[in-house]
Amino acid sequence: MRPVRTRSMEDIGVGVPQALPLPIDEDLLATVIEHASVTRGEGLRHARREIAKDRDGTLRTILTLLQVLVIPRTEEIIASDGMRGAKIECRAGCNYCCHQNVEVSIPEAILVAVQVADPSDPRRPVILESAEAIAGLGREERLLTGRPCALLVDGNCSVYENRPLQCRATLSPYAKGCADALRGMRSVRIYAALQFFAQADKDALRGICKDLGLQYDNVDLVQTVAAILKDPLLVMKWAQGERVFTPLPANRRLRDNGAKEINSPAFAQNGALSAQ
Repeated sequence: MRPVRTRSMEDIGVGVPQALPLPIDEDLLATVIEHASVTRGEGLRHARREIAKDRDGTLRTILTLLQVLVIPRTEEIIASDGMRGAKIECRAGCNYCCHQNVEVSIPEAILVAVQVADPSDPRRPVILESAEAIAGLGREERLLTGRPCALLVDGNCSVYENRPLQCRATLSPYAKGCADALRGMRSVRIYAALQFFAQADKDALRGICKDLGLQYDNVDLVQTVAAILKDPLLVMKWAQGERVFTPLPANRRLRDNGAKEINSPAFAQNGALSAQ
C-alpha cells in the first residue's frame, strides 16, 4: 500500500469559520489539521507529476485536482459516519444562506467562471451587475441589500455540481431558523465543524497553489468571477504565476502548532450564527 503523502500547513494556516466558537476542541483541531495536511500532500504529489508531463498544463491540473480530490474530500466528511443520521433540512430551492459574500480559493472561482464562459449565457450580465452593486460591502451591509447570490436561477444554485467548498459545508438542521436569520429575527444553528473541514480543504488547495508558485490568496467569489468575465486572460496570467486577483483580508487562522492568529474575519455566516 502506498503511504499517504502529507504536507505541513504551518505556512498557510487553517481558516476558522466565524461560527465555530473558541477555544476549539483539541481533538477536532488535530483532526482538521491532519485532514488539510493530507489534502495538500496528496494534491501536490499529483500536481507535480502531471505538470512534469505537461508544462503548460498547470491550469488544467489545478482544476482537475479541485474536482477529483479536494471537493470529494470535503464531501466525504459531509457524508461521514459522524454526520450519519444528523438532522439536515437543506433542500433544493432552500437558499436562505445564499445572500452573503463567499470566500473562496482562486481555483474555485475559476471553476465557477468556466460554467458561465459562453458570451450568450444569461447569467453573465446578472453577475456583472451584482458584483458592481455589492463591491466593497461588508457582511452586514451585503445582507441588508437583500441581494441573493448572482448564480441563483429560479431559486436554485446554477453551478451546483461545482459550487464552492464553503457552500457545500453550510448545512443547518432548521430551515425555518435560516429563513428567520435572513430576516434578522434570530440566529441559526449550523454544523460549524463541517465548515472547519471545508476551510481546511480550501486552505490545502491554496497551499498547493503556493507550492506551485501561483497566487494563493482567498478571494470573493462574485467579484473574482466578474473580473474573469471582463478579462478572461486573467486566468492564464494567474496560471503563469502573476498576481492578478484582488485578495480578501486575512481571516482568523490556526497554525499547525495550535497558536491562534485572529484577524478581521473575511468570511462569516448570517449575522450571529451559533455553532452546533
